[in-house]
Amino acid sequence: MTILSSHQPFQIMQTDMRKIIQEKLPISQKRILHKLVQAIVREEVLDYTWGKSTNDGKSLYIKPSHNIIIKVPIQHTYSLGQMDIEDPIIIEKENTVHPIDTPAQFIEELIGTRSSESGNLNQLKIELENSVINDALALTAAKLRQGGNISESTLDYLQKEQSSNASFSPLVFLEQWVIEGHTLHPCSKTRLGLSENEVMVYAPEWGSKVDIIPLAIHKSISSFSKITGGSSMTDVLLKDHRYLEEAFKENITRLHLEPEEYDIIPVHPWQYEHTVKKHYRTELKQKLLIPIDTTIPYQPLISFRSLAPNNRMQHHIKTALNVQMTSAKRIVSPTSVWNGPVISDLLNTISKHDLEINNSINFLSESSGGHYQSNRKEASLNLEKNLSALIRENPEKNLTNEEIAVPGAALINTSPVTGKVLIVELIEEWSMRKGISKESAAADFIQEYASTLIPGLINLIVKYGISLEAHLQNALIIFENGLPSKLSIRDNGGIRILEERSSAFIKKGKISNETNLLTSEPLDLYKMFSHAVIHNHLGEIIVRIARELKVSEALQWRQVSDVIQFTLDDLKTRMLHKEHADHFEQELFSTRTYLKSLIKMRLSDAITENMYVSAPNPLIQGGKENIIESL
Repeated sequence: MTILSSHQPFQIMQTDMRKIIQEKLPISQKRILHKLVQAIVREEVLDYTWGKSTNDGKSLYIKPSHNIIIKVPIQHTYSLGQMDIEDPIIIEKENTVHPIDTPAQFIEELIGTRSSESGNLNQLKIELENSVINDALALTAAKLRQGGNISESTLDYLQKEQSSNASFSPLVFLEQWVIEGHTLHPCSKTRLGLSENEVMVYAPEWGSKVDIIPLAIHKSISSFSKITGGSSMTDVLLKDHRYLEEAFKENITRLHLEPEEYDIIPVHPWQYEHTVKKHYRTELKQKLLIPIDTTIPYQPLISFRSLAPNNRMQHHIKTALNVQMTSAKRIVSPTSVWNGPVISDLLNTISKHDLEINNSINFLSESSGGHYQSNRKEASLNLEKNLSALIRENPEKNLTNEEIAVPGAALINTSPVTGKVLIVELIEEWSMRKGISKESAAADFIQEYASTLIPGLINLIVKYGISLEAHLQNALIIFENGLPSKLSIRDNGGIRILEERSSAFIKKGKISNETNLLTSEPLDLYKMFSHAVIHNHLGEIIVRIARELKVSEALQWRQVSDVIQFTLDDLKTRMLHKEHADHFEQELFSTRTYLKSLIKMRLSDAITENMYVSAPNPLIQGGKENIIESL
């Protein structure tokens, strides 16, 4: 059997490709419509009531206005409010009844009832339609790349591949097979600005390779940052890619200029073609920007604009891309370029100081960055944010051949090796190996997983007032011999820092707060943990296990609750941390959790100001209370 990996291109006739895409479109319309309905209900965007359906099941009745009712048949509901939606979704309006088949139809029905938001709703409709198309493209890519299933497990396959091929990256392999994308956002596949062909060229699910353009930038129009004692972005790139130095110097000296007066910013080829050539013409003509006559091969990861090299000893890069994905354009702000290394310094200092955190979490440093900086302005584009990049530590650099870095998002996606959802495959293996039921295996596995994910994050919050955005896309779980063993975290952009608690480890004013990273409210730390860890991470994994294996959610949440309680009890034995641990415990085991309201944020254009709604707390409902004690 052959699995088409990231390194193996495939050929197919355009007519056949178009046929597959058209076959996938109705599936994608339903997938995105269901995500939209779930988001609207869970985020309380519209009024709704529950009732019984004709088949003795449950139905949701959404009421956009007094004379419109949208009926949504529900097969099953889960602890955090997720729903298994059935078809058809029906709208009753002006004595007519008809089905809603697409997210665009759903939004069209809302526009007339919410005229004050019609502009934002129209824009959301465009984004949803784009998400549908790209979801269909992703499903097409998965079909075309899939070979046949083999007998060995996914982790065994990845371990053998990396042992026999030094350039093979299990992380890249897994990330490029993540088809589902963001689990909570209906615009999970929105890529406004890219054509369908460009998606097939650059998107990770197509097993793409991207030839990054090293762009020489004059020091007079640039600003760079780095971690304390670290190397600049230019030096990192030149060291990682030895051939680049000769090309860099040759290109500069050929123009009778001095290489010492330039640095290098890595630019995504789409960004260079569509943004740099158009909006930085003045700098290109003046030789303040000089494209180097070579490229650097990288492979796109889940986030599209973050890329991995062909060598696990080399660094990852995060590039600017003037393309809207989910709710925002994926540029890299000067604030992020500055804060990335500063926050990495802070986390590394804490890790060196605190053995418990060091043993639990590996912080993937954003070691250096750079961006365009000039007094020149352009009305249609922020020049500083669109010519910028960050260098990130490679999460596979220090792993042994027995260790595999698994992105959380890969666990709820189908493995191309076995054709099974990866988390289901792992639990079934556990069940067979231990000779126990799948329900017991699921509970055991979640206990091990939560013990890897949670303690370090809670220690960081309680001791230092730092809450990481450890959702499925940012959290990498290191597996060893089939078991989770350590957590790696990437991306400092969504972090929340309580200044008073972390002040001993960082100078006041060092962190820029232009993107609202700093807070004076301890509740903000819990809100971040609640959305990222309880809802987006564990909530989505547990729902997938419950749905696929038909096992109890409550038993799994009991394991999570026990891990949290054990971690807090340990912290409470130390007087220095008892008060903060008590406070965090009150929030964790209160009657509610917090879910980020992504649709409300989109409709209000609140991109950096988080908005939350209350949601049930499974740590109580399925954890500390009302739980069956034995299997």
